[in-house]
Amino acid sequence: MNKLFSAAAAIALGLAAATSAQAASPGVHLGFRAGYSLPAGDATGSAHDNLSRSVGAAIPLQFDATWEFAGKPIEAGIYASYGFGSKGSEMQNATGTISLMSFGAQLNFLPPSDGTTRHWFGLLIGRESMSYTVTKSSTTLTSAITGWQGGLQGGTEWAVADKFSIGPWVSATIGQYSNISISDGDVTISGDPKNTALHQWISVGLRGSFGL
Repeated sequence: MNKLFSAAAAIALGLAAATSAQAASPGVHLGFRAGYSLPAGDATGSAHDNLSRSVGAAIPLQFDATWEFAGKPIEAGIYASYGFGSKGSEMQNATGTISLMSFGAQLNFLPPSDGTTRHWFGLLIGRESMSYTVTKSSTTLTSAITGWQGGLQGGTEWAVADKFSIGPWVSATIGQYSNISISDGDVTISGDPKNTALHQWISVGLRGSFGL
């Protein structure tokens, strides 16, 4: 009986050690996020040009590719996101679609964990754009605004399978649109806004991460 108990304990400890090593192993990590985002601030520096007048909220889908360095509590990589936006307060009577895109680099710090839980928090910086096609009073306009963004992000993940973990994430970004283009199908006008302003996005969601 003692031998059987000792063998079972050894197997359990071995499995626990393997799971811990796989959950915290360095190397390439691929992640996929889904979330919900709310805007704040102004799209431009023009009077009453709140970003929420154009877009009410967004559902972002994001891909992450990072490298976790062996022996160091950091990971670095890239991200790319595509979001589906809802109409803002000034677009309720219009028909059309709103989309958001962003891409850039990220640097995350990884505090010590128990092997099955993975905490992370860090910085991001990149480019973002918002485009929308709306039809109002029989006129169709396509507009796009682009600029830079930077922010803070973080989350916690739990290992649920071999090299796969899942958990919540949150981010707060700040950005500034620096180029605007508007087209009615015949004429396209583009340029820098006369006045610029800062805007923000607050996002929460769920991320799955797979270690290669």
